[in-house]
Amino acid sequence: MSISPQLLQVFSLMQFAIPFLSLFFARKSKAIALFHVGSTLTIFLVLFFLKSDVVVSAVFGGWTKYNGIQIKLNVESVYFILSSSIVFISVLLYSESKKYDDKFFFLLELVYGTLLNLFISNDLFNIYVCLELISLISYLLISSKLRNRQIWASLKYMILSAVGFNFYLLGIAIIYRTQGTLNIDLLLSSGKINDMALIFILTAFLIKSGAFMFSMWLPSAHSESEIPVSAILSAVIVKAGIFCLIRTKFMFEHSFLREYILVIGVVSLFAGIVLALLQKDIKLILAFSTMSQVGYILTGLYAGALEYAFCHALFKSSLFLTMGLLYDKFKTRNLEKIYSSDRRIHFSVLILFSISFLSIMGIPFLAGFAEKKLIFDNLPYYFKYISIAAAFGTVAYLGRIFIVILSKTSFKGFEKADTLKYISISIPSFFIILTGVKNTLNITPSFFEAGYFLILIPAGLFLGLIAIKKLPGFFPSSLFNISNIVKIYVLVIAFFVAVYRLM
Repeated sequence: MSISPQLLQVFSLMQFAIPFLSLFFARKSKAIALFHVGSTLTIFLVLFFLKSDVVVSAVFGGWTKYNGIQIKLNVESVYFILSSSIVFISVLLYSESKKYDDKFFFLLELVYGTLLNLFISNDLFNIYVCLELISLISYLLISSKLRNRQIWASLKYMILSAVGFNFYLLGIAIIYRTQGTLNIDLLLSSGKINDMALIFILTAFLIKSGAFMFSMWLPSAHSESEIPVSAILSAVIVKAGIFCLIRTKFMFEHSFLREYILVIGVVSLFAGIVLALLQKDIKLILAFSTMSQVGYILTGLYAGALEYAFCHALFKSSLFLTMGLLYDKFKTRNLEKIYSSDRRIHFSVLILFSISFLSIMGIPFLAGFAEKKLIFDNLPYYFKYISIAAAFGTVAYLGRIFIVILSKTSFKGFEKADTLKYISISIPSFFIILTGVKNTLNITPSFFEAGYFLILIPAGLFLGLIAIKKLPGFFPSSLFNISNIVKIYVLVIAFFVAVYRLM
């Protein structure tokens, strides 16, 4: 299967055009969205399994790469477009069962099309345009029900994103002044790039990526938005920042910046674990889980991040949608209230949750095992033990939810009205298994790894059981106050500038 540069340009333009069909055919908006995402998913499934190393580029309007807008489809694009398509087809089916209005489906389709254009962008200004549009649509999605807490979460996301975009624009202004181009390929081949510009750009990407200290908008945005929106934010929108880091990672080859990204990854990994263990709200647990998993992706930015970001989109979307089933049954997100309830949940919920739970743990034959191993094998020696310690924390905070679901599981209680929801969650679960089997068959687990998994599961669940009984519910609200967050950004930039002056 081949894609010509002309076809790639048509594909890019169609991502902006198709969503607006929903405005003219409002009654068919759901069908248009399903066709849009379904057809894209089919195409990129073929590319992923048959020819995922495809590289196609094009420049709009007959301009050259030096001063034109270049789009580029490569292996990074295929991974992110495919994972986004799987998530969106699941969310569309789940949303259909909840009877959202046509405007909601229009926004979903518009953010999907913009994401696809981001994933083929190959110049820094086009990346800015796509990120800005994605953010604007995300604000509307987060506050879609117009509840006060949703509106405030949306405003916090808007303000902090604006700070990040200002940093980003400063960075690309410096680069354009010194290099005369914003094309990523040309910048990578040009040699040395201004360090201050890279500092600004890196800060902006980290704000959008979900990393601790930078993405302090994440908990409120994830926890206050509707279940389908939470799934998209965690599985896809956060990946917009991750994609930009992966696309431009060789611009940060400077040893200090590379080590800095690794340190931020480790801090985010453990901060997310600690904060998740302190929560009683299921959505907050999953929100901080995203922060922790982003940290894991950052530690493997130069080896394994691409593959693990793909897996994270699958199991995190499945986890959020599964939590929607729990909320529908128990009408609460509080773990203690669910545990003390007399109601029961059908065992299929336990199965769906377990697939994602085992996947995020990195169990063989599920998505996440081969990808975590790739990151682990390429980490500096002293970081490998940190990675092992983090795995127990991950099992502990998700193990709390697993224990509660297990205690409420019954072979009765299946709601026929929820059939479409179960189907929607089964889609990422299917790809978790398919990807896991495909990648695990190429790896032979060592004796150490086999013993590691035998210890990990019971030890992690034991820690989770202790966390349920001993750890109080605590949300450090002052840490996520906007004024304090902006102070953190200023201190980070000041630190960078000081180091830059000393080097």
